[in-house]
Amino acid sequence: MKQEWDALLDDAREGRVDPGRKLEKLIRLQRSLLENNLSMADMRHLAATCETLPIHEWKDPNGFETRVLQFVVSSLIDAGDRDSLVTLLSTRYPVNIGPETNTAYWLVVYAKKSLKDPVLVLGDAYSRCKVPEVQSDIAAAVRQCFEGFDIPGKDDAEYVANAMQWYEKEKSHLTAPDPKAPAYFGYDNQKK
Repeated sequence: MKQEWDALLDDAREGRVDPGRKLEKLIRLQRSLLENNLSMADMRHLAATCETLPIHEWKDPNGFETRVLQFVVSSLIDAGDRDSLVTLLSTRYPVNIGPETNTAYWLVVYAKKSLKDPVLVLGDAYSRCKVPEVQSDIAAAVRQCFEGFDIPGKDDAEYVANAMQWYEKEKSHLTAPDPKAPAYFGYDNQKK
């Protein structure tokens, strides 16, 4: 698959893809390659073994490993496979799951169709994580989700724990987020 991926990138770089729609077509071709070659069983296996991938390889935003990781995360979200998703995110956390799609935002806004309380996935992944760099990425995502709610925390671990507790207590008062708002959650004062 990586050889086919690299060939698609080479075609795009060398102009063998329509320049007006080069990026769009490349993304579509790459996604098709992953969809046609990775079964859900393959993705679950990757989620369970992802910690074997060196950190530097999944940090390249255009790298094959990163795009596979993003694809697997979005597929696990869509499938509602919470266990595999937590396992994967606890070892490798992609900040984005697409060119302009933030992972935490996708969990908060769109994953509620397939997962119950998807924001808690971040807390579960953080608590299972043993990789400091990944923990830092997850904590940054949690801080972004709860921005503006004055959740205390002397360090990332305390902040994440407090944010998850706050969410559990207040989730019935939270409303769908406004993509233009600085925080991911809105607060419904009328229900309080």
